[in-house]
Order: sequence, then C-alpha cells, then structure tokens
Amino acid sequence: MSDERAGNEGDYQRPRRPDANTITYLRSLPLDEKASADEIYRYVQFQQKNKTKESEEVEQYNHEGEEEEDVDYPTILSASLTAINEIYAKEVASLAGDELGSERIEMLARIACSYSPLSGRKLLYGLSGYHLHLATHRYGSHVLQTILELAVSPPPSMGKDENEVKEIKKILELDNEEELDEEAQNLPSLKELLLSVAQELLPYSNQLAVHVCGSHVMRTLLCVLAGVELIHHQSSSVSFGGEGGENSAQGVGPAIRRGKFKPKKKKKKKKPPVDDGSSTGNNAGVWKMDYVQQSNIDFKDDDLQEMLTSLSEALSTLGNNSNGDAVQPPGELQKLACHPSAGPLLTVLLRVLTYSAVSVKTKITAGGKEGNEETNRCDRRLGITQTEPYFTINSDAEKLAKHLLCWDSSVENSIDQPYARDIIYGLSGEPRGSHLLETLFRTCHDDMYESLYKCGGFDNGEAMTEYVQHDVSNFVVQALLASVRNKDQANVLINSLEHVICSGYVMGRKNRRCGVLWRVAEMCAKYNAGQEILLKHIRMGYAALLQTEGEEGEGDENKKQRHKKKNMVDIDECIPKLLHIRPPQKDGDRIQLDVAGARAVYQLLHFAPSLCGDVLTGITEKLGSDNLEWIANDGIGSRCILDAILDNPKSKEAPFSNAIQQLFRKLNGRLVSLSVERVGHHTVKKLFRSLQSLDDKAELSDELASGMNRLSGNAMGRSVMDACFVREYCEGEKAWTDAVNKQAREEEWLKDIVGKGEGVESSNDNLGNKKRKRKRKKTQSEPEKKSGDNNDGDSDNDAIDDGNGDEDKKSSAVESIMDAISIPDDTKGKEEKKRKRKRKRKADE
Repeated sequence: MSDERAGNEGDYQRPRRPDANTITYLRSLPLDEKASADEIYRYVQFQQKNKTKESEEVEQYNHEGEEEEDVDYPTILSASLTAINEIYAKEVASLAGDELGSERIEMLARIACSYSPLSGRKLLYGLSGYHLHLATHRYGSHVLQTILELAVSPPPSMGKDENEVKEIKKILELDNEEELDEEAQNLPSLKELLLSVAQELLPYSNQLAVHVCGSHVMRTLLCVLAGVELIHHQSSSVSFGGEGGENSAQGVGPAIRRGKFKPKKKKKKKKPPVDDGSSTGNNAGVWKMDYVQQSNIDFKDDDLQEMLTSLSEALSTLGNNSNGDAVQPPGELQKLACHPSAGPLLTVLLRVLTYSAVSVKTKITAGGKEGNEETNRCDRRLGITQTEPYFTINSDAEKLAKHLLCWDSSVENSIDQPYARDIIYGLSGEPRGSHLLETLFRTCHDDMYESLYKCGGFDNGEAMTEYVQHDVSNFVVQALLASVRNKDQANVLINSLEHVICSGYVMGRKNRRCGVLWRVAEMCAKYNAGQEILLKHIRMGYAALLQTEGEEGEGDENKKQRHKKKNMVDIDECIPKLLHIRPPQKDGDRIQLDVAGARAVYQLLHFAPSLCGDVLTGITEKLGSDNLEWIANDGIGSRCILDAILDNPKSKEAPFSNAIQQLFRKLNGRLVSLSVERVGHHTVKKLFRSLQSLDDKAELSDELASGMNRLSGNAMGRSVMDACFVREYCEGEKAWTDAVNKQAREEEWLKDIVGKGEGVESSNDNLGNKKRKRKRKKTQSEPEKKSGDNNDGDSDNDAIDDGNGDEDKKSSAVESIMDAISIPDDTKGKEEKKRKRKRKRKADE
C-alpha cells in the first residue's frame, strides 16, 4: 500500500495525479441521484409485491389479467458499488484532488453510502494518510466532508425506522455485505478510521481553523464526533421514491459542486440584494442543528468523546498561551472570532458543545422535542424559528462562552465586567462576530442571558438606539428579542426600544429596520407584555414619519399648521404602510410586499382581541379588493395576513367574526379565480369554514357553482368544490344543508375527542389528572354497580393511569373516530334491526 502512494512533500503527504483512464471510466458511469432513488424505489416495491403475490389481496395489482413487467436490480446503484470496489484501495485520494474526479467521487458516495455502510468505510479508508492535504485542498476538502458525513451518518432517505431500513437492505442484498466481502475483514473499523482522521488533524487545528477549506473540514469533524448535523433550509434533497417529502435527506453533506465545467468568463457584477432588516444569511450560525437519527457508529463511545474533548479544547484555546482559568484581556481569540473562517468554526463549536452535553441530550431524547408547544409553532414563512437547547451552568459550552467574552465570574454585577462589555460591543458590529453573539443569545442559560444583555447595554435606550442604527448589530438586536426568556425581560427591552420606534426610525423605508419591529411584536405576542404600549409607539412613529416627510416638501408658512396636528396616526392607517404592497408588473406575477412588515402584522393579529380591532380594520377596509386578491395568491401574504384572521383561535368571536364577514364581501366575485390558484384556493376553503352564517356559506357555494366548469379543470378547483359542497348545492338546498351540518357536527366532535386526548396526555399536569379522574368515575360508576366488584374497577383505573397505555388509547380513539365518520347516520336501519331482534326473541320464547 505504501508503494502506491507518494512520499512526504513538505509537511504532509500528497497523492499522485489520478490516472486519466480512471477518470474516463468514472465519467462514463450513468450517475444520477434522483434516477438512482427512483430505480431503487421501483425495485423495492416490486420485490415487496412479489413476496405477497400468493395471497388474494395482491392479485388486485394486476389489471384484467395483465402481467407485471419484471424490475431489474438498480443499475446505477450496482455501477456505483462496482466502481467503489475498483478504486478505493489505490486512487480515491488522487481522484479527490481532481476537479472532475472529486465530483464523481462525491456522487458515488451519495448514491452508495445510503444503502451500503461498507462503501463508506472503503472510501474513508482510501483517504487514509492524506487527510491533512485534502483538508486544505480546494476540491479534496469537499470530498473529505462528504465521505465523513455519509460514512458515519447516512441520510435517512430509505425509511422512517430501523426495521424498514433493514428490510430495504435485505431486498437490495446488502444486509450481509461485510460477511460476503473478503476484503472487508481486513479493513479497519469505522471507529478506527474516524479516530485516525481526528488524530491527523488535531496537531494542526490552529492552522486549519483559519484556512478557508480546513475550517469547513473541522466543522464537519466536530459534528460527526458529537452525533449532530448542520441542516440548511435551502439545501437540496433527494428522497427515497421521489423528490422531497418526509423521508428526504435535507441538507445532508456540503453543497454539491464547487468546480466549473465551462471555461471561466468574466461576469458583470450584480447589485447586492436589498436587505429588509430580517435576513438570516447563509452562515453556519443560523443553520439548523439536529441530532443524527440513523448512524453506523456509537457516539457514546469513550474514545470518540475523548477525541471530541481534545478537539474542543484545542479550538477553545486558539491564540492563548496562558495557563489556568484566570481571566485574560482580549487578544488573539477575539480576533479569530471575527475571522471569516475561524468565526463560523467557533460558532459551530459552541453549538456542538451545547448539543453534545449529556444533560441536554437526555432532556431532549426523554421528553421528545424541548419545549413542545414552541417547537410545533415553527414556521419558515412566518420567521418563527425552533427553540434551541440551552447549555447548563459550568458546562464546556459555558466555559467557551466566558473564554470568548473574557468573563470574570468573581464579579457579581454584570455591568462591572472589565472586558465583556467592550467585547460584546465589538462583536455585535462585525459580520462574523455578530453570528457568534447571536448563537450565544440563543443557547445560553437564563441567568447568563440576563447578564449578557445587561452587560452589553441592551437595556439602555441610548445604547439600544446605537445598536439598531448599525447595519450589522441590528441583527443581534433581533436575535436578542427572539430569544427573550420571560415577561419582565420583555418589558425592559420594550422600554429601551421606545425611542427608535416612536421616532419612526424602524419603520422608515430607507433605514430597512422593519425586522426589529417584527421581532418586538413577536415578543409582545408571545409573553403578552406591552402590547398596548407597542401599538401606541407605532402610531407615534408613523406620525413622526409623516411630519418629517411633510416638512421636507413644505415651506415655513405651513410648518406651524403641521405641528398643530395630532401626534399619533390611527393603527388602521399604519397597516397598509407596514405591508407596503406593490402591484404585480404583469399578469401572473406575484405582488411585492415588505416581508418583515407582513410578519409584524401577523404578530399584531395575535395580540389581545380587544387590541386587534383597528388592525383588522386596516386590512379589511383600508386595503382594496385587488390588494386582498393579490395577497391571497401570495405565499407570504396569505400566510401572514389572511391565515392569521381565518385560523385565529378567536375567529368566532368579535372583532374577528366581523372582519371575516367584511373579508368575504370584499372577495365576492373573485372566489372562482382564487379557487383555481395554487395558493389562493386555500384561502377560499378556510373562508368557507370560518363563515358562521349558513346564508353566507350558501352565497359562497352559489358563486362557486356558477363557475363549476372552470373549477373542474384542475385539482385545486376540484378540492374547493369538495370542501365547499358545491355539488351538493347543485343537487338542492336540503342536500347542501345536511352536508354542512354534518361537517359541523364532525368538527365539534373531533375537537371534543382531541381535547380529551390532550387531557390524558398531560400526565404531568395536576389539573389534567383531576379532570381525568372525575371523568372516569362518571363513566365507570354504572358498570361497577352492576358487577359489584370494586377491586376490578380500581385495577382498571390503575391501568389507565399507567403512562404506557397512552399510545393504545390514542390509537383506539383514532379508530373510533374513523369508524364513526365512515358509518352513515341511518336511524331507520337501526330501528329495523331492533324490531327483528324482538321478533326473534319472541319466536324463541
């Protein structure tokens, strides 16, 4: 093996140039990820049908006696496995450093490693001895990242659970591949290969941290050792049996393809995109991190944990030559936090240490998602991010955070910190350092969070104004507002933001700071704090904007009259200004609106109902019918504005019920055209469900009935016809009324059943337990009297109280719901059956 590889050149080994014949061979292979997934899906489905072909049920797959065509073994997967066996022992490292070869190696890994863990081991073994060189190589670094991730944690593209994955591997004849392959017995284990990568890179962690390619490899290595993965929401995904879906492997592996096939050409510089103050950017600090669901290695292994600790310690002490835990003045580490390569690496390290902590991991795995209610509210269109776990006191993550901030734990008052205040101020204004500070706000524990924002001066009005006005640090303010922990902190931050809101600075179009207003509204809606104060500040802010705009265009004579006008603008007049709707330039185009402003309106609609009246008036009265139709056809607009009204928990109460009525009147005559649109048809269905009067629903169905030919032309229109009972309306008034009433009864019944189920699930809630026991006593009182056996009844109650029976109760409740929905309401048939039973009893007697 050593003869096939080049010797030392410089400080590390470099592989030889790849063989031209090998590159030609790899380029001739028909490698395509989506086509491979489709082939495997069809083959697995065919084999699963053949297993049960003897039963009568599966014979229904053949239509009119036609024979199904045989599906061959997936050719792309077979070619990928063969190619890996051909090249892994000699030329993988050489190919990884070639522009064309690296692209083919990554493609082979993505196709084969999902189904063959042995292929991942072979590819990783082929890179042995060249990790340092490849980590600093333009193409090789991406190959090393891809193979590391896919060999240790292949994407969950095959199935939802382990049993399904094992079945698919068995069908593909890859379940016993290591026993059948003689060469596999001579390969090192995956743990040994992973440790060899870390041991080779550990001594050079200082140099790799500031390297544009090496820092990315170090990020991947940290995530692999900790059992987590970085997922970007814009990453492409290829799923098993199709594109996208629940089983898609989203964001796994680095983005594929760095090189260019076409010759480089000079391109005109594009203008930078306009920033509305709510952008998250493409940075590791804002990526989603999650635990690996399926892995080929035990992340709890002591050797792996020890290596992770060694790497984190080496990176935590970058540029620091001092010993001990004494607080040192800012130096090289703080400069590296602002480095374009080392900054994101430190951000990932902070999150990895947070997620890898035993206490945090145990808390999440034992209780499902941390913060169930808040996690379920995540929505990318609404900008609601998932709540991340917090690191604990005296954890490695807290030590790293204090080391970065030069935090002196002996100082009780956070304001008196000697260095931390200046470091927070400096990091907040730097593009890379600000991401690190945002991550710190999202992951620190509650006590440290309060100390941080007080130390940074975010509770001071003058300092907060300076932060908001800065082009970079305003994003730190948004992250701070999005991670507030309690109502008292929310009230403090509202007071510190009073000046920038009342002056109209955050609402000004030229300033592009509406994202701050959106986060403030989100905080007020979440903690029910300062809602009336915020609305007052918004009114004063727009009044100040109107006054300054008027003074710029008026002379001295009219200024006095301008100053005499009221100092506040009504909220209903502020809503159109927040949305800033621009009509589409041509038919078929989408409207342009302020995304941050639309999200702010969504949060304002979740204030107390008594404060939502003017906001609803600004939508239903100040916006024309054309604007509302454009909003209904826009993804962001319909989700933030119309859905906030129609799906609101208080939609059946005033003022939302009146707003829904006005919204229906505004959209009259436009419902048919909305019903055939990809986005707009959802609004029509929700509008029908939200209307309380049968007359209004009948009017809506009548308008849709007039356009049945158009609605029948596509799937969206047909779904609207089903949801609004258009066919039943054409049959007659009685059929339509019965269908609507039946739907209302089923919805109410489902709500009652779901409410009971939630009461059973909340076993930690004392009130829920009390209610549950009272209900059981009522339902079981009669059977206990009849049987006369109280002990059996107590044992039943104990069985119900056991938490292990929750899943059985859920499944039985769902089955009873589905059975009741499927059974028609035939009272005459029931009476006839009773009569027959009575006759039979009399005949027997």
